[in-house]
Amino acid sequence: MDIGQRLLFFRPRPQPNELLTSWLVRLAWANRQKLEPFTREHFGRDALKWMIDLDRTPPVRMLAGLNRLTGVPRRRIWDTTLPAYEGVLFERAARSGQLAWVLPIGKTSRLAKRPFTSYCPICLATDEVPYFRREWRLAWAVACPIHGCLMVDRCAACGANAAFHQCDYGHTLTPPFDRLRACWRCGRPLGNGFTRSWAPADMLWLVRALDQALTPGISAVSNGIPFPIGHPLCLFVGLHILLAAISSNARTMLLLEGMRSQVGCPNVTMPDKHGRPFEEWGIQDRANLILLAGWLLRDWPARFIASCQAADVMGSSFRRYHWKSELPFWFEIALKEGVDRPWYRVTAAEVDAARAYLLRRWLNPSDLALRTLVGHTVSKPRK
Repeated sequence: MDIGQRLLFFRPRPQPNELLTSWLVRLAWANRQKLEPFTREHFGRDALKWMIDLDRTPPVRMLAGLNRLTGVPRRRIWDTTLPAYEGVLFERAARSGQLAWVLPIGKTSRLAKRPFTSYCPICLATDEVPYFRREWRLAWAVACPIHGCLMVDRCAACGANAAFHQCDYGHTLTPPFDRLRACWRCGRPLGNGFTRSWAPADMLWLVRALDQALTPGISAVSNGIPFPIGHPLCLFVGLHILLAAISSNARTMLLLEGMRSQVGCPNVTMPDKHGRPFEEWGIQDRANLILLAGWLLRDWPARFIASCQAADVMGSSFRRYHWKSELPFWFEIALKEGVDRPWYRVTAAEVDAARAYLLRRWLNPSDLALRTLVGHTVSKPRK
């Protein structure tokens, strides 16, 4: 089949930071077609399957077809996908398995089982053209960096997830554009029924810093991070290790309890004994953990070192989550300066005092006797 030799009659361009599937829905509806018939007609029956996560693993044939159908540059189309974050948010965009920071879609059929995207009810309600943002699919997006409110991931009326691509399922006619503001199951506006909650200062600060770190050319100083991080990937890798350690490691339970009491956040869930990834936690639990991480990073590394020392947590509790390579510098230096317990180095003065002690008692100051006396091999600090 010859794909896209003619331009579509209506060709809405992607909105700023729009998600690929959100743009596909708007393209189909603008041309008075439902989503699945639209994709079958222009990309073939087998070229595009809605049982996969299209934002994470977009077929190359579909991306090329969108370029010919709409005239939008290929680079701009690629920027609507999640793999475009490769090298900034994560090192490599794996096509299967858990991908750092990306909420899993949990599909077993055409229907998405999990809340794979959050959303800001104020953004959806006030958008001139409603659409879903790419960053709303990231696990750390728990507060809106623009409006400062907490994000939600379900309909307040029926509890359904925000599966916007399912809005035309079961309907004969093409929905209007405003249908993206509504729940796919009950049809009520997604922004209604919620008591608007505003994000705490530490949480909002961290979310805004992470949001700006995704912008090319934004330095660590300008986005508010109070310590040098180098490349943004170093920030995201280190933060992911920190969140993984405090959310799925029983050894860090005392650390989590200590931070919870200092931040004043009593509803933080304790670490999961099954070690679930951070991306699989509910949005409220993720918001609480982002709040604690924001509290730590605003005065890094002083708060981190003090909290680890008070909870008797060692550096190995964090390194186990990144054992294949070294931790980012800003994280590693904090562990070495205040959390690790280095081997004790016996000074020359202590060796001389031990030798004099043995000679006064007419004993041979051999190496074995000296090592035994100064305790070099008697007790070893835990690592």
